[in-house]
Amino acid sequence: MTRLTIAPLSAIALLAATLAATPVAAATDDARGRATVLRQISIVRTGDLDFGTILRGTTAGRVVINANTGARTVSGGVSVAGGTPRRATFTITGTPNRVVTIRLTPLTTTLTNGNGGTMLVNTFTLNGSNNRSLGSTGTIALGVGARLNVGANQADGNYTGTFTLTVNYQ
Repeated sequence: MTRLTIAPLSAIALLAATLAATPVAAATDDARGRATVLRQISIVRTGDLDFGTILRGTTAGRVVINANTGARTVSGGVSVAGGTPRRATFTITGTPNRVVTIRLTPLTTTLTNGNGGTMLVNTFTLNGSNNRSLGSTGTIALGVGARLNVGANQADGNYTGTFTLTVNYQ
């Protein structure tokens, strides 16, 4: 004699709900999270851009400071009269062996003497590429040169102005 067993109705409902909630061909995979932490970039100005002392002429002239050597050259109606001409210098520090991008702004700046006299500085140059590695020490020395445009019969005085150096990781 064969016996037939009937499951209680609540057990059948539980089995049906479990089967409906589990996909037949389910798949899973894991992904990893990742982050790179870098040192904050530090820029320290170690020397200002100085065109030195110059004599104005009756014609316009130019004074150029070389970004590599700091040497001064003059042309046109300008002549040298001493002073301590030099390139601007900076020390940049960050995470070793990372590449940084260096940017100077503005591309031109105006020096003023406080009495209405102005001179334009432009053609800023770096002593190397705009993109460079911080190397194994995480530090690089940077030199900045530029060209000072002196007007004919330029007003005398002490002229000052600013420019900005920005450094970012690539």
